[in-house]
Amino acid sequence: MAVTQRVHAPELNPLRFTLDRYHALIETGFFDEDVRAELLEGVLVAMSPKGVEHDEAIEWLNEQFVLALSGRFRVRVQSALTFTPSGSEPEPDLAVVAKDVPQPFHPGEALLVVEVADSSLRTDRQYKAFLYATAGIPEYWIVNLPDQRVERYTLPRGETYHEITELTAGDELTPRLGRPTIAIADLFAAAFREGREKAEALWRPR
Repeated sequence: MAVTQRVHAPELNPLRFTLDRYHALIETGFFDEDVRAELLEGVLVAMSPKGVEHDEAIEWLNEQFVLALSGRFRVRVQSALTFTPSGSEPEPDLAVVAKDVPQPFHPGEALLVVEVADSSLRTDRQYKAFLYATAGIPEYWIVNLPDQRVERYTLPRGETYHEITELTAGDELTPRLGRPTIAIADLFAAAFREGREKAEALWRPR
């Protein structure tokens, strides 16, 4: 009787980039513009696909923050932050940064970071929370689309946030910056209403 022996895949060592090398490659056009990836601790990691509700939530939040903070802070959407100690350049869905923030390549600090999570929920709760806490980001929000709640992470010390608050429909959330005040029900209503309308339009017979 033939015996089939299971062959284990070799342990892989991912190719690592320093920030300088990574940006040098970007300047030469090495990376395809259509590739969605971010540099995390020196490793290029593919980003999760974006759904309609994901984009609508970001658009609605961006509008609220720009209206409230224009002229005082910079509001960045899906743009990189540069964390020099860890060799990372995450691209949060939204970040609020000071106008005079240190900028090694991109802003090196943020006052608030927001990730809108669907399929990326586990990564955003675990790895991204670790990354942002380690970088000293004072406030981190996860817009949890599947459960329609916002998770607020504050008090970073070391590698963790020591205070986590969950907010649902009926709650309001104001960042440590003092504005804007976000009605959780309005956020998810905008994300799912607009998302449904666009999805229906795509499948509507012509």
